[in-house]
Amino acid sequence: MQEPTDPRPATYRADSRYEAARAWLEAHVTPEGAWGYLPDGPPAPEPTLLACAAGAPAPLDWLDGADLGWAALLLPACLSRVPGARERVAAGAERVLALRGEPVDETPGSYDGRIVGWAWVPGTFSWVEPTAWGLLSLRAAGLGDHPRAAEARRLLRDRQCADGGWNAGTPDVLGQDLPGYAYLTGWVLCALEPGEAAERGLAFLDRQLERPSTRSLALTVLARHAQGRPPGRALDLLRARQRPDGAWSDRVDDTALAAAALRAAERGVFPFREGLDRKPADSAPLAEPAGSAPGGLEPDAPPSDGAG
Repeated sequence: MQEPTDPRPATYRADSRYEAARAWLEAHVTPEGAWGYLPDGPPAPEPTLLACAAGAPAPLDWLDGADLGWAALLLPACLSRVPGARERVAAGAERVLALRGEPVDETPGSYDGRIVGWAWVPGTFSWVEPTAWGLLSLRAAGLGDHPRAAEARRLLRDRQCADGGWNAGTPDVLGQDLPGYAYLTGWVLCALEPGEAAERGLAFLDRQLERPSTRSLALTVLARHAQGRPPGRALDLLRARQRPDGAWSDRVDDTALAAAALRAAERGVFPFREGLDRKPADSAPLAEPAGSAPGGLEPDAPPSDGAG
């Protein structure tokens, strides 16, 4: 019997890198309609939500029953552009508000441990990445003016490193400055509004382009989009790392983030909240794949918080 023909292209065309990335994701979906961290791995919430942000079909029923863990902080942002997910975004934002880190009176550095954001594990110290996710999700759900969002901004600005970037959450220890990391800085700049802290963060990301990773490049493209900047050299470097099959590695979460970055650059669609769509980086706008509304403005998304 003749083997079925794979309808997906073996390599991408110069103008279809996003389609190739999305096709790779959809070719590695689990039987549940979700994604694991590896192509043959069990489904997990974080890579599944990042694939949704890249524009892949969202397994809403599976997500409803999944133990989300820390990925609950990302759910409203990653579903904010998914048609039909308005109620889930609102419910997810309420869950984000119910989670919080624990304040500490003393830290080994100059940062203020009493400012509360979000933690990886409930009841523990607030860290930068989960706090950026929480703020991003509150803004996606139209809650950018909530007191928890204001406190998250305070925490992120307080935890900025001397070099302008952000690390896990300790900008200095015992008088010694610690360095920032590009991918964490990218998440923060996706969540924060433009301002002095963001300008220092963007300058930090520019300096990190000499030692890039797929994740840091993807989040640099997304951060620059969120801050109203063109993707710059980060987009060229990200495209250069894409494999002929459309992926960047066998890490599904990295390919999903890279695809989300290309969605922003090639389609003009910011994947984590409404209100930041703009003309694609390439001169000719490209239509969103089937299942999305014309022009990349997808229906049934919650309103922007109006904070830029």
